[in-house]
Amino acid sequence: MDQHAQFRQAVRTVLTILLDETSDPADRVRRATDILLGLPVPMQSEATHTVSSTEPDLPLYLAGADGLPMTTEYIPEDQEGPLTAEEVALMLHEQDKA
Repeated sequence: MDQHAQFRQAVRTVLTILLDETSDPADRVRRATDILLGLPVPMQSEATHTVSSTEPDLPLYLAGADGLPMTTEYIPEDQEGPLTAEEVALMLHEQDKA
């Protein structure tokens, strides 16, 4: 298992421990802290900054008068050309804020 997968699994385990309301709260915090303190944090090997969407196939929707997305999918007109990755990221960010 790579470091990133190990880190994600540990975070899931910690969240499960913290959300278990049947256990003593102090015991939950102690167990979660022990796991987190013993966990190496994965670092990227390269110092590059990339913007990537985790779900690139999400459709974009036109905004209605209230600013919320409607059910009409956004399709760029021919003269607009394809959307750049930056434009898609901005639109998804705005969509998530709504």
